[in-house]
Amino acid sequence: MDISQNKRTMRTIGTAGEYTLIEIDRCVGTMDKEGKIIISPDLGYRSIQGFNKGRAIANRLSEDNQNLVWGLIDEKGEPRGDFKYTFIEPWGEGFYKCEIGNKKNILRRDGTEVLKVWFDTVSHVKERVFVIGNTIRKTKDHPTLYPYGLASVTGDILIPLIFDSLQWKKDIFNPFLYGKIKEKAYLVLLNGSIIDPEGGHLPDIYFGQTDSFNWKGPKHTVCDGCIFTDGINERGEGCRKLNKEQFRQAVYEGVCKHYKQDEFEQSVQDKLDEYQEKQTREKEAKQSDEFAINLVKDFIRDVLNGNVSKLASFDFTRLRSDTKFGDCEGYAFSPAKTSIMKAIMSLVSKDVWPEISYDSFDVYGVEAAPINTYAMLLGVPIGNNFKGLREFRPSAELLDRACAFYRLTNTIGNYMVVPGGTALARERVRRDQRYIDSFLQAFLFAINNPKKGSLDILGVINHQKKIFAPYRSEEGFISLCRKLYLDDYLDENGKPKSMFYGVWSDQKGLTREQYVEAVEQYFNVCEPIITRRSEKIVQKLKEVISLDSIIIPEEDTIVLQVPEQYTKLKSLPEDPENAVSYGKDSKDAVCFLQTYPITYAELMPMTDVQPIIDGIHNSLADNQGLIEVECGKTTYEKHFVYSIIKNLNKPSGITYILTMHIIRKGKALCVKGLFEERGETGKRETMIYEVARKKDLIKSISEGWSCDPYDKNFTRGVLMNLSEQREYDSYFFTHPLTEMRRLIKYIIENN
Repeated sequence: MDISQNKRTMRTIGTAGEYTLIEIDRCVGTMDKEGKIIISPDLGYRSIQGFNKGRAIANRLSEDNQNLVWGLIDEKGEPRGDFKYTFIEPWGEGFYKCEIGNKKNILRRDGTEVLKVWFDTVSHVKERVFVIGNTIRKTKDHPTLYPYGLASVTGDILIPLIFDSLQWKKDIFNPFLYGKIKEKAYLVLLNGSIIDPEGGHLPDIYFGQTDSFNWKGPKHTVCDGCIFTDGINERGEGCRKLNKEQFRQAVYEGVCKHYKQDEFEQSVQDKLDEYQEKQTREKEAKQSDEFAINLVKDFIRDVLNGNVSKLASFDFTRLRSDTKFGDCEGYAFSPAKTSIMKAIMSLVSKDVWPEISYDSFDVYGVEAAPINTYAMLLGVPIGNNFKGLREFRPSAELLDRACAFYRLTNTIGNYMVVPGGTALARERVRRDQRYIDSFLQAFLFAINNPKKGSLDILGVINHQKKIFAPYRSEEGFISLCRKLYLDDYLDENGKPKSMFYGVWSDQKGLTREQYVEAVEQYFNVCEPIITRRSEKIVQKLKEVISLDSIIIPEEDTIVLQVPEQYTKLKSLPEDPENAVSYGKDSKDAVCFLQTYPITYAELMPMTDVQPIIDGIHNSLADNQGLIEVECGKTTYEKHFVYSIIKNLNKPSGITYILTMHIIRKGKALCVKGLFEERGETGKRETMIYEVARKKDLIKSISEGWSCDPYDKNFTRGVLMNLSEQREYDSYFFTHPLTEMRRLIKYIIENN
């Protein structure tokens, strides 16, 4: 849809908070609900990414027009801080991560930088602190080092870069961090205090020694109120629980893990003892297969509703907020890091890497690595689009396929286990090896040329000599690929095939035609391979573990998955029995959704929609019209059927009514939806009507504008009009009909 303004083409491309995003000559701006332009495209912003409390991330061309630079803007488009960054993204608690090249910092909402010194890594902000880290390249004297520390949003470095690892935990303290220095573990509190669970010395670099200790009693110290203070003498030479050195260290730090005000109270040390006992038991389970098997069985029971076959198409990004199966142990969320991915991969990879266990992922640097990635071709996901893809103006069909491919890359069939940790991960992000075909070619070359191959690949093979020993030949390489189900990437002679064009979205000189061809070719090759690998891995999992002991829910139980944007509402007395209600408000729609069980006799026909269409035609009121009737199967093989009817409100506006039935083994669920226009009504109809009239697509309201979608001779009621066709949904992202169709799509794909 095009709207003419000043002889330039302006189109709506989405939303940014309560504003509509508009685009003119590849530059974007915002428009309010009255149609007033708030941020003019003439300001030159190439993208504006949603508003959060009056701030949005935007980018524009640099002064030399060579690169995109990023910054923050307010709702009027005024910059907040400098536009000089190579990338910015939200980073928790109202702060942003900014990048210049490989260096990172944290931005406040006013655009000021938190840290005076930039680092190679900065973690998400939690509880107003964040982990900082650098990479120190290897030399003759030491290997590559990755030291970590802790910083505050005030700009203070609470702990310098002294830890070999530093990760968030939630257990005893809520929350705290878990750090290691040369395999020795420390607990780090949010004020920068460090606790040594073993009662030993803190690192000298953090806690300096002192020769004097002026003890004036427990008041105003960590000892105030503790039951063990009766053992402290006037010189502070220990208490009833600690010796002199331990006691003084606790007073210096302001934290004592033995503090308790009552004999029956549990001290931090008591909790630590319990925690360490639990950790010991869990570690033993992780080193065997016990932990992984139990976790997989729980996952099949609780998430897959007892059907292991669903694992083949399960999108692991759905576990982002799952604290059990989606736990990434302090790392940023990624399907490869989730506990359930590690459990599955450790079980199905034993014939490839005999010494592998769940514990190997943490101890030996084993990783579940994605085989085919989307980032080099599509770019990072941004809303319902991708950073690289949108620069080439994809068709609606290509965008839908890209979104489906993104979900496919997060299924089990797109992951493999290869020891090597960060070394191989670095190799895969090299532009000449981001595609699996070129990576396998480099891997085989390294095997055949131990003096000329990639140093990272050779380093991994040489470091892990024992487990790579069977694969250090061309025959061994073929065997490895077959065990990893990578046969599709090899030719008849066992050599890696050249399968992809090898381009990337920000490649200079790449035309739209070349780019689209490369994307479609990539999808055509990868989609069937990933699907086949998923099925093979699921079959392997069935062979490795016994499913007999899984307590499977009744086969006719239905659990409906709804989008996380929908808020669960309180039940009302007049609701159907066992009903669950949800609500959501968007800029142009009030959305209400309710699910409840129904009997088999109440079901609509599940395989033939014509009786439903006929029934609706016979029962429509004068202020109603039929929009859609569809039937089929969901991703997880549940039969569904639904209808959409529109209802003309008085004095104005439209409510769209969804009735959807899902059936499984004789039990059924009814999904009722009421999606009503809010604010200014009729915008979609008015704008599409005007465009269609100018293009001579319609003659009048009665000719070419409205028609029943299933019977051109049906004329009663308020007929479906041209603007309500699916092709216009993308122009009106928050319209109630668009919201309803998006919900239906989600239900079908996730149930």
